[in-house]
Order: sequence, then C-alpha cells, then structure tokens
Amino acid sequence: SPRLSRQAAAARMLASTSFVDKLGWLYDGASAPGDTISSESEPACLSTPALPPCILLEVLSSRMKRIATAILLVVAVFALIFLGQLWMVTLAAGLVAILAVYEYRALANRSGARIPLWWMAAATAIFFLVSYYRPTEAQLPVLSMMALVLLAWVGFREPHERVLPDAAFGLFGLVYVAYPLTLIPLIWAWDDGTPQLLFLMVTVWVGDTAALYVGRSLGRHKLSALSPNTTWEGSLGSVAGSVLAGL
Repeated sequence: SPRLSRQAAAARMLASTSFVDKLGWLYDGASAPGDTISSESEPACLSTPALPPCILLEVLSSRMKRIATAILLVVAVFALIFLGQLWMVTLAAGLVAILAVYEYRALANRSGARIPLWWMAAATAIFFLVSYYRPTEAQLPVLSMMALVLLAWVGFREPHERVLPDAAFGLFGLVYVAYPLTLIPLIWAWDDGTPQLLFLMVTVWVGDTAALYVGRSLGRHKLSALSPNTTWEGSLGSVAGSVLAGL
C-alpha cells in the first residue's frame, strides 16, 4: 500500500537520520522504525509525543523550505542591488554565470560535444574581469582570443571532424550564457540602474514562477528532449507571466 511504501522509504533513508529529515518523513505520513501511529487518520505529529508541535512540521515541509529559500535569495538580491558595490554585483553575476555555463556544457556534451570545462570556467571569469575594468572596448578582442584558444585546444586533442563543432559549441555558450550576464553590473552602474535591474529581476522571477505552476497543472506537451520537464504550456505561461509583470 502507499502507506507501507512510505514507511519502507523512511526506513531506508534513516542512514542519514538528521532531526530535520526525520521530521520531514513524519510530516509526509511515513513513520521511522520504533515510532507508533495510533490512527490511520491522525497526523503523525499528534500521535508521537516526542515530536515538536505540528506547526514546526509544517514549517519544515518541502514546500515551506522552498518558499523560505526563495525569500532568502530575494532578500540577498535586493540587498546586493541596493547596498552592494560594483565589484560585489560583478562577482555575484560571475558566479551565477559560471554555474550557468557548467549546466550549458553538460547539455552540449549530451549531444556529443566535448567542451573543456577549464576553458568554459576560465573564459567566463576572464570575460567578467574585462567587463569590470574595460566594459566597452575590450570584450570583443577577449572573445576572439578565447575562441582561438579553444580552437587550438580542440584542434590538437580531438578528431578533425569534432574540431569545428566543439569550438562552435563552446563559443556559443560564452556568447549565449556569459555575455548577457556581464550586462547586469553594467546596468547596475547606470544612473537609473537600480529600478532597471529590479524590473528585469521581477519579470524573470514572475515568468519562472508562472512556468512552474502552469507547467505542473496544465503541461501536457513536451517542449524539448534536452529539458524533459519543460512543456509548451509552461513556456507560454512564462511568457504571459513576464509580460503581465512588465505591464
């Protein structure tokens, strides 16, 4: 039965039995070995005397943890935008860009590409350094230099039929992922950069939230094999949410 399967899952996970994990399992309806539940309809938190009140279990549930994490991230972003310095905004955007190009590299490598990880990380970091010190005149020369480095690397290490595709995949990732994120500190440095950046963040957040909930409730048609959880309905919901937020 579903109840027995939840109990078995809880028993298997007890190897990492932190207090928070145990509370989460009990809140989901599973019982750890040794616990007793007096009634099928009675919540575990009410029938287990050793546990804190139900309100604590509610706070520690999966959904509440997601909401708390989102709130902390929003507060951190707002603090960075209103109280940070240019180097702080550049550093934060650079770290996000490195994580993003890492994800892009993983997606590209699934299709057979072999983009060197060191090049993606180094090129992204150099791109942000150049954007910080010489934001307008040095980006194109650095992009050309990093493209030549990648072309030489794959030219000596990969079969000749993979040289141009791998170099193209890597260069596209730098332009598609890293370069747009270098614009965040540039926007922040404008005279009206703070409201402009807030507008950008809010439209993106609302679009992502709309994509999540519309895709979960209405999503039926898969968008791409590269992202199996993405649907056409969620994508359209994202566009509609961003447009409405922008209005």
